[in-house]
Amino acid sequence: MTGKGEKLPDNSYDRVVIVGGGNSCSDTKDSNAVVSGFKVMINAMSSVCPQGDKDVQGCIDTVNEGLQSVCADLSCTYADTTEFLKLSDGTLSDGYYRCDHIDLTQKGKNKLATKLELM
Repeated sequence: MTGKGEKLPDNSYDRVVIVGGGNSCSDTKDSNAVVSGFKVMINAMSSVCPQGDKDVQGCIDTVNEGLQSVCADLSCTYADTTEFLKLSDGTLSDGYYRCDHIDLTQKGKNKLATKLELM
């Protein structure tokens, strides 16, 4: 685990472990809703959202291709979220991103959540 602004070490990883539920249990106290949320996470993957840095975007595009392949192998849903955060000219919508063009604003998070609910 890293703190804000820290980068992960350059290691090769062979698994992803999903740890969560604490905030959801505190917020909803609805165990069925929390379990359903985990089922959605396990049965679907979202693409990595686009970013403003073209070098980083190249990596993101490659990662997203890999995620599509993983989903095909695991028979899970792949949610392509790469286009809806962009304007018609292909640039990122400033309203959806913080000034770093990496992190989503609350408006961007809401747009992402709405998009994922529709898939």
